[in-house]
Amino acid sequence: MNLHKLFVPAAFCLCMSPLLPISAHAQEQSLPARTAIYMSGGIGKDEQALMRKSAKDFNLRLEFSAHRDGEFVAGENILIKDASGTPVFFLASAGPMVNVLLPDGRYTVSGSYKGNVETQEVVLRGKEGKNLYFRWKAASAPAKSTSPTT
Repeated sequence: MNLHKLFVPAAFCLCMSPLLPISAHAQEQSLPARTAIYMSGGIGKDEQALMRKSAKDFNLRLEFSAHRDGEFVAGENILIKDASGTPVFFLASAGPMVNVLLPDGRYTVSGSYKGNVETQEVVLRGKEGKNLYFRWKAASAPAKSTSPTT
């Protein structure tokens, strides 16, 4: 048995293992924190009914549809920043309905769909919920960028 064939891979793994947490930590730092409880769905009547029934438990409700016909669309990227501009929530490929529970405060909500980015401001206070509607004017346009800028 050739010990060199066993020793080299084992030594490599032992040497690299301390770097794994650093690598994972670096990846976490590049993404906005997910500090909110949320639900995403609404494809089909059953999911839409569930999202609407659950809406009362969330203080921010988002809906995404095509401007031309009002049909729901899914696949949006959502980025929510607090009043200081710090990203507090990011969700890729969401919708067409998203319910989010956030702490009271002022937020900027950006949605991106097929290269179209729309941004809305919202203030959340107490139990009062807010609804934001994103109506994509060119929902069938070719994709340019699929994520809002941070």
